[in-house]
Amino acid sequence: MSSNLRLRYEIDSFVVPGDRLGSFFKTTLPGPGTSARKGHLYASTAGRLSLQQQEQQSLITVTPPQEQDFASRRVILVGQIVLAKVDRVSWTQAHVSIFATETGGTLQYPTEAIVRREDIGSTVPVTHTTNTNSNNNNNKTSWQVIEAVRPGDWIVARVLSLGDTQRYMLTLAEPQLGVWYALSAKSGTVMQPKSWNTMVCPETGIEESRKCAKPRS
Repeated sequence: MSSNLRLRYEIDSFVVPGDRLGSFFKTTLPGPGTSARKGHLYASTAGRLSLQQQEQQSLITVTPPQEQDFASRRVILVGQIVLAKVDRVSWTQAHVSIFATETGGTLQYPTEAIVRREDIGSTVPVTHTTNTNSNNNNNKTSWQVIEAVRPGDWIVARVLSLGDTQRYMLTLAEPQLGVWYALSAKSGTVMQPKSWNTMVCPETGIEESRKCAKPRS
């Protein structure tokens, strides 16, 4: 366990919504059943507290009792919301690893997936896309992959399909989907979303382009 990780409850403890689980560091990731606010991790559902070490980071989850004993809930299904880490990007797609599903909690093993450029969505907010008379705006309103996500980012995505190469195809083309955890390229500090397409480092004030996930209540 990371020396920076400070939990207020023992692993496998039963927690309820609103319980403050501990402090939020750049080595600590809030997973399914948790949320991060003002430097602290909170339980967002009732269940057992668990931790999964992912390289240099710790994924904290809270799993409801009814989900703990059903392996079938950990099967990835089309339409599910998943939590994934970006491994690498190219001009046409991002290669990611799925670590958890919204309904089934943490997977036993990471699962490979792809986010294609055309599945990232538009660079124009939904409220500003009412003018569809011109097809010449397609290139201008399409994300460049490296501007939307970068290696090391954690994203919330939806499963579109199982691709031809046995990798899941994911989409970010909804307001609540996108990057929710990213480190500043310069300082290594956890960035905060400034707008739907920008994150900012709280230490340096430097902004970076991202397709940010809209926080869900």
